[in-house]
Amino acid sequence: MEETGLRWPWWAAASSAQLTAGIAWYRRGYCGSGASMPFKAFAIATLFVGAGSTAVRSALLAAGIRTPWDAFITMNLRKSISKIFFELLAIPGSC
Repeated sequence: MEETGLRWPWWAAASSAQLTAGIAWYRRGYCGSGASMPFKAFAIATLFVGAGSTAVRSALLAAGIRTPWDAFITMNLRKSISKIFFELLAIPGSC
C-alpha cells in the first residue's frame, strides 16, 4: 500500500484536470441541436462539482485528515486547547 502522505498531489492534479476540462467545455459554448444542450450543461456542472470535491479531498489529505474520525479528534483537540488557553488568560475577579 502506498504512503498516505503522498496521495494528495494526485487529488490536486485530478481537481485541476476537471476544472480545466470544465472551463474548456464552457468556453467552447453551445453548438449542435437544442436537444443536446441540457446534457452538455449537466456534464459541465458535474465537472465543476467534481473539481470542487476533489480539491477539498486534496486539502484534507494535505492537512493530515485521512478519515472522519481524524476530523472529529482534531475538532475536539482544538476545542480543548482553546478552552485551556482562554482559562489561562482569564483574569481572576473579572466577569
